[in-house]
Amino acid sequence: MDAASAALDRLRGQGAFVLRCELEAPFLVQVEDLAVVSVVAPVRGALLIRPPDLPEARVHPGEVAVIPQLTAYSVRPIDGAGDSRAVRILPGGHCADEHGNDLSAQMWLDTRVWGTRLGGSHAFVTGSYDRADQLGGLLLERLRAIAVAPAPPQLLSLLTAELATDEPGQAAVLDRVVDLLLAATLRAWFADPEHEAPAGWHAQRDPMIGPVLDLMHGRPAEPWTVGALADRVGWSRATVARRFTELVGLPPMAYLTRWRMMLAADLLCRTTRSGAQVGRDVGYDNAFAFSTAFKRQHGVAPQSFRARDSRNR
Repeated sequence: MDAASAALDRLRGQGAFVLRCELEAPFLVQVEDLAVVSVVAPVRGALLIRPPDLPEARVHPGEVAVIPQLTAYSVRPIDGAGDSRAVRILPGGHCADEHGNDLSAQMWLDTRVWGTRLGGSHAFVTGSYDRADQLGGLLLERLRAIAVAPAPPQLLSLLTAELATDEPGQAAVLDRVVDLLLAATLRAWFADPEHEAPAGWHAQRDPMIGPVLDLMHGRPAEPWTVGALADRVGWSRATVARRFTELVGLPPMAYLTRWRMMLAADLLCRTTRSGAQVGRDVGYDNAFAFSTAFKRQHGVAPQSFRARDSRNR
């Protein structure tokens, strides 16, 4: 499992708020929901997404935009001015006019359908995540712009078809499809060398370091040393250490420790396992050694980290 796949797997299960928007131009939607990441896929009509501090993005049908966490951004038609009367999207999926008056009753057109008119000039599907755990956050922190890439047609077709029904298990299906759209878009975006990718992203393709990363990610509890990893991939210890640092940006053991501590943080937040059990899951038989390493990475002891996460939910 590569770093990208592992991070995206951690985003999965957080649950996305998914809906279809049907709007008649001109319109102006001011998004202020504070989502940690959002996915926007036009179905009909192209969109202009304009954040205050990043380059604007133009998104056409057949493409997907991934929007990092922003204080606010606007969505309007790409081929005309937006309505001066903005509709604000607030945390929790609430919508209001520019004066704060609630518009929810008039803008919910159907189950999971929101907007001003069914069959309007523009339609798009959006999914927003209000939470990302440690590994998902590690991936998203490298997203310094709105990422736009072609969408797999079969995923868009499945997503729009699923939104048109109201069957048991729909939320789970929608979550998985939006996860796939997110993964496909980020994979295409970070494949471009002009975009700064997370540590280890491009290294995964290296014939030497790719297998080393697979071992670390797939078996983090193993008592790995640089020598043991080098033996497994059939290269010398010095060569592995040097090339790993060149491609990943960290020495092998420093990267492994960081990876283990990110996994541990997620286990503390997502499970009821004790701190000692979590430590063993990521390769620490000694609870004190685990607590010391965790505090060095996250600034607090494991139980304090868990308690803080519970308060923030």
